[in-house]
Amino acid sequence: MSLPTGDEEIPRALPSIPVGSPGDRLLRESLTILRDRTDDRETREQLTEIIDGRRPARDLLEMPGFEAVVNPGVAAFDAQWSAMTDEEKAQAARQGQELFDQEPPSSGNPSA
Repeated sequence: MSLPTGDEEIPRALPSIPVGSPGDRLLRESLTILRDRTDDRETREQLTEIIDGRRPARDLLEMPGFEAVVNPGVAAFDAQWSAMTDEEKAQAARQGQELFDQEPPSSGNPSA
């Protein structure tokens, strides 16, 4: 995945996530993985548009092929989460919150 660098403005994937923040990078990386795992050309193109900032992530909810791409991962996560202890779940939640609490890079380069 490559994002524009320098003075180019990168649109937000989601309005609540600052460009270049850990959450933004995680979202774009996750969408790249999903895109690379689908054989459906239209879904790949739509995911690329979202990753590149030419389409809002909100459009995922209306993409017919998105559910088919996401469901296997969701099922695997559900099984893993269900097997975790309450302490493991709390630790995972803390780690996730720490990730989203981090400040985005201050330079114009989101990969910094």
